[in-house]
Amino acid sequence: MTSGGAPSSPPQPRQRTFGADVLLTAGSKALFVLSTALITVIVARSLGPDGQGTFAVAFSLTLLLVQLGSIGLPIANPYFAARHPEQQATLVRLSLALSLALAAVLALATVLVNQLIPDLLQGLTRVQLAITLGAIPAALASLYLQGVLLGQRRMLPYNAVELTQVASTLVALVLAFALADPGLTAVLLIVGGGRYVALLVGLWSLRRLILSAVPHAPGLARRVLGHGSRVYVVGLLNFALIRIDLLLVNAILGAGDAGQYSIAVYIAEALTILPMVIGTNLVPRVAVARDSDLTAGVVRVLAPLWAAVCLLSIPAAVVGIPLIFGDSYRDAIPLYLWLVVGLYATGMLNALITHYLVRGYSRSLMAVWVVALAGNVIFNIVLLPELGVVAAPILSTVAYTVVLIAHLHAFAGEIGGYRQLRPTPRETLLLLRAAFASR
Repeated sequence: MTSGGAPSSPPQPRQRTFGADVLLTAGSKALFVLSTALITVIVARSLGPDGQGTFAVAFSLTLLLVQLGSIGLPIANPYFAARHPEQQATLVRLSLALSLALAAVLALATVLVNQLIPDLLQGLTRVQLAITLGAIPAALASLYLQGVLLGQRRMLPYNAVELTQVASTLVALVLAFALADPGLTAVLLIVGGGRYVALLVGLWSLRRLILSAVPHAPGLARRVLGHGSRVYVVGLLNFALIRIDLLLVNAILGAGDAGQYSIAVYIAEALTILPMVIGTNLVPRVAVARDSDLTAGVVRVLAPLWAAVCLLSIPAAVVGIPLIFGDSYRDAIPLYLWLVVGLYATGMLNALITHYLVRGYSRSLMAVWVVALAGNVIFNIVLLPELGVVAAPILSTVAYTVVLIAHLHAFAGEIGGYRQLRPTPRETLLLLRAAFASR
């Protein structure tokens, strides 16, 4: 704070190119995915399919509650932080207050739902559920603060929030299993503790804003929440498509099948690092851009590169799943193979979702998400008892493919036709080069 009481200016980061930020974030995400993979292997091998299934349910519950509590701030925060840097201090204070309030509401709602539908979270004891819910305030606050850091384009501390979470969790788990034989409750405590470590990193990275005087920003909360509400539904529907599958598999077929499916889902999510990173770095740039050229270029470059990644993942999964996770997880192989096409659709959707989350979603595209999720849930309830766990990845693939087709159709109409989305090897090289030459 200055002597006159004026708020400290937000840090001015060295402005890197879009491609450089993508590489930085991709490297960070690669470390995050590797650490998460080691955590998954440790837990899966130590607890077995049933224990892994219950752990996956708790982990999925955390992610689902965080998504429910996101209220669109992962997009709204970077949008306002980028466009209105003088209001960043107010944005940080608002984020911290909202994280506490929403965490309390979500915890109460979860307890009530668990009373009404006990099979949905079967396997989790009351203590384990309490531990899971206790991590939600830190998870929400970290997510909100990351949004501010993204709007500042401070990608080093942005990535450090996630890395410290997973690194501290991994180290604690390795020590716990080396020194003792911790059960699921201890594992959940360690994972929840990692989220509070991440929160401390976020708070430290934004300490200047937190300690500065908060400028008068009338109507900021209303504008932020209003912008967030427009993108919240889509983000929630997108997330719920695959995570609700896992909860339904656990409720209908049990923890064993949920454990097998969780491995296939984990591999698919880990591979989406490339499109997810690209989409993340698009947010502050789309917020200030006046046309759709950057998004169109990203889609053209991503299409062939992501197809190659998905194809190469097939033999890798066939060999790697039993080798890494153990022979008891061989049933996860066909589940992953059914997910590959849906994985491609999910990756391609990242850039388009980011584009419309920032620019605004049409009612027709939002309706597609609603229909896809409703159909996914209904058909899972009907087909899981008849076909078994294989129904879950098949239905997810169909749902994401339908949603991708709808988004491509809408975006092609916006930019002048599908010809603008057709990739060529020469253009791919030129666009990749341009990514590192333009901000």
